[in-house]
Amino acid sequence: MKHALALTALVPLLSAGIAQAGGHAEVAAPDGSARTVAIDWNDAGDVRVLSPGAPGYILEKDGTVYSVSKQGEDWLVVDMVKLNAARKAAGASTMQPLYKTITAISPLGQSETVAGITGHRYRVTWEENGKSTTETWVLTDNPAVVKMSHLFSEAMSAAYDYDGKAAENQAAFFDALPADEQGLLRSGATGQLTAFSSQSPDPQVFDLPAPPADIDKLMGGN
Repeated sequence: MKHALALTALVPLLSAGIAQAGGHAEVAAPDGSARTVAIDWNDAGDVRVLSPGAPGYILEKDGTVYSVSKQGEDWLVVDMVKLNAARKAAGASTMQPLYKTITAISPLGQSETVAGITGHRYRVTWEENGKSTTETWVLTDNPAVVKMSHLFSEAMSAAYDYDGKAAENQAAFFDALPADEQGLLRSGATGQLTAFSSQSPDPQVFDLPAPPADIDKLMGGN
């Protein structure tokens, strides 16, 4: 069976066994560029994703995913689930979701340390837009990395859920991974972990800098 993942940057609901802790991670882009995504999360499941060169960041807080950006001297906070739904209802054009489909995965029986964390190598074959790629991924059972991987994917898939299928595709992606090693240290889908800390960020990192915008006004309504 094929397993799909909706990704625009990177992306099931957290299981009860995932560690309850906060932290900070940096992930190098899978395209080989120097771009590094910074990820912060807390024990409540809030997560902030900051991409290089972006005018703002993605923030999942209390189960809602927002886009936060600076507009001149003001902050613009947008509920992305509501925005995507409004755009779809209005017939507005949206980006096509990026689905990566894992078609095969097998352990190589080798260990590797990435960003100071030990994991195991897997041979993974995945497809995107009809193109098949086979490469080596490194996965870990480290509870903090597992939590970060799930939260990161959950936030990004919800933010760019253009067809309403992100959650099921995200769940299918993690279902394709070994149940006991779902922490992504290196993969062609998400990039490579370059820095990791289990120290909880400042709580203010997850504060909304302004109230969420009115979606109707944002869409040009009255």
